[in-house]
Amino acid sequence: MNGRWKIIAPLAYRGKKGCQDGRCTRSFTEEGMSEDCYGWHCSYCDEPCSSQGHQCDAARTLIAEAERLAEDKT
Repeated sequence: MNGRWKIIAPLAYRGKKGCQDGRCTRSFTEEGMSEDCYGWHCSYCDEPCSSQGHQCDAARTLIAEAERLAEDKT
């Protein structure tokens, strides 16, 4: 890989339309708190997490398979 980073799988995305989880960050408007958050959510199970994702069963399984496929190509 010549010292370069290799992207295996997305870990998290930011912002979820209609999110109602109290742990997520929201913006405020003149009408009050936004219904949509701009917090981080797992790319696999859609639950709130950090920007680095988290270790849910779906993430572990899919990332392990992506890593296996990437190793087969090198």
